[in-house]
Amino acid sequence: MKKCSQCGIKYPEKLLAPIMTTKGTSVDVCGICGLNLSNFILGVRRTKFNGEIAEQMRLDAIEFRKKNKIKI
Repeated sequence: MKKCSQCGIKYPEKLLAPIMTTKGTSVDVCGICGLNLSNFILGVRRTKFNGEIAEQMRLDAIEFRKKNKIKI
């Protein structure tokens, strides 16, 4: 298990992926935080990813939180 660098929730490592921040550094985030960061960086308001893999990671993070009774 590894913590998402944004929300601090511990996930299985396969549910985290690196994303570039506005500072040019890479951080490991869950799909939920990844979408939020991506929206912020791009200045958009998407509710889901367009890419199949990224969207599946977001859905997997939501499912993990539900299963473990962690607030979404």
